Amino acid sequence: ERNIYIYIDHSNFWIEPYNRSGYQWRYDIASFRSLLIRFATKTGNMDRRNVQAEVNVYGYVPDCLKPIWRGQGARVHELRKSFAADLHKGIEREHGEKEVDISLVAHSVRKAVEAWYDEDPEAKSLFVIVSGDSDMRPAVEQII
Repeated sequence: ERNIYIYIDHSNFWIEPYNRSGYQWRYDIASFRSLLIRFATKTGNMDRRNVQAEVNVYGYVPDCLKPIWRGQGARVHELRKSFAADLHKGIEREHGEKEVDISLVAHSVRKAVEAWYDEDPEAKSLFVIVSGDSDMRPAVEQII
């Protein structure tokens, strides 16, 4: 069995296209998870039948989507500090955004360390970080 850990910086993933186009789009976590698993199994030489995927979502998520995504198996991480969100004007970038980045980095690197020590060396885990933010590069380098 292989594990895929998916970390989504929802704020950057959703907001950047919105800020550029003004289009309020939504994506289905279950479909996105399935797409990432298909891609990972093709590029990572894995059998899809033996893959377990854990999806973690960080950043502002509208309240109406949280129960849907949780029902699809995603972990939606709440921010401790709230920050203003106006879907007609985009997100006000305050201190909350840095908390999103730091939480995602801390959790993904911690999971990578756990996987390194706890999992079968022959069944290496795969980590997927979805973000439009170059601040994630140090986390990716540590995980690799």
